[in-house]
Amino acid sequence: PLAMNFRYDGGQNPSYSVLAGVLQRLIEAAKAGKVESPIQQLDRNSAGPAMALDFTGRPGEAAFSGQTIVEFVGRGGLGAVSAAANLVQIVNGQAAVADTKGEAITKFARGIPQFGSEKTGSPTYAAALIDTKRITTYDTGGPRDGYIFFRADLITPKHFASLKEGGFILVNTVYSPERIREKYNIPDSVTIYTIPATKMARESLGKDTPNNVLLTALSIIRPDMLSLDELKGAIGSSLKKKGPDVIKKNIDLTDAVSTSLKRNEGRKS
Repeated sequence: PLAMNFRYDGGQNPSYSVLAGVLQRLIEAAKAGKVESPIQQLDRNSAGPAMALDFTGRPGEAAFSGQTIVEFVGRGGLGAVSAAANLVQIVNGQAAVADTKGEAITKFARGIPQFGSEKTGSPTYAAALIDTKRITTYDTGGPRDGYIFFRADLITPKHFASLKEGGFILVNTVYSPERIREKYNIPDSVTIYTIPATKMARESLGKDTPNNVLLTALSIIRPDMLSLDELKGAIGSSLKKKGPDVIKKNIDLTDAVSTSLKRNEGRKS
């Protein structure tokens, strides 16, 4: 399982992901006392079970106490896995800086993507775990603080059931949160945020790259997870080779998010 640590605790490696699926099926077959021939890797792109990367058994709820979990939900090519990786890298980057200075590390992060032999358009999922203590589990079974949907048509009732009390969903859509609540029958207990992230990125950058818009929205919704200054610093560093004009366009785009982000809390009982 340590091999599933990926790049900087949150990157992506399809080979490891496929291996994880195969190992999970082998373990299930061993527990059931039967062997499928041949062993086929099934994952959340198809009819198979979701993969849990902690092969030693699922921890109880206590393992997730105090842990913040946000899941990015998309389709292959939309950038959901990359967005989770970026969030984790920013948090761990700040931790590395603090460690270098001899300061206390206040946040740790781990990214756990779930996808198999991915093709463009197939569902992809990536959980970002953030905690005040070191994260030792590879399990993503804890309740979610929030979901970030790269497309509204990926919303299903199972997502509401796994949200913590007071949880939120952030949706990349041109529609209002009220329309999204009505269309997908979302419970009033769930706070809904919407932002036309793809549309904004296309108009500002000429590309369908909603990642930074959605991460900026997350920094507004949950600044305890990610600060806007941290995100802007990461954008500047990652685009340094592309020049100041490209950096400025991306920073200006993040500054426009606050006026485009819409919120609906529903009716509280």
